[in-house]
Amino acid sequence: MQSCHEAEYTFCPEWLPLEEVIREVEFNQDEAEEMTAAIVPEGAIKEEYYHALWLPFATDGFGNFLAVDTDPGETGTKGQVITYGSDLETMYVVAESLNDFLAFIEKTIDSDQYHIDEDGRFHYGQDEVLFFDKLKEMALPLKG
Repeated sequence: MQSCHEAEYTFCPEWLPLEEVIREVEFNQDEAEEMTAAIVPEGAIKEEYYHALWLPFATDGFGNFLAVDTDPGETGTKGQVITYGSDLETMYVVAESLNDFLAFIEKTIDSDQYHIDEDGRFHYGQDEVLFFDKLKEMALPLKG
């Protein structure tokens, strides 16, 4: 099997163990970086690269994360699933809730549009594009 970064259009963020979540939250509390990324939809995510009230649960292995946003921007919803990371050109609201995101994963599994690689990573789709890069082409927010 291919690794996460070589695989077909991958939904293969690695799920973070609790220790990593805590480490990332602590990092986010202390980190400040000038914001240059676009936000989709506009105003839904606070204009920061890191925020102490974003609870990351998955990473792409390149320093980008999927997180539950407990302190959204003006037009966002508490509990929305977002992307963040200092090398992202665009930060997205991926799903309106963790329930919606997990329903999307369930639908993906039911439709057999995935595989599990030898490292136990979940891959989604057919193209050779990482999930974070594919978001700009997907109908967001994701639903089940």
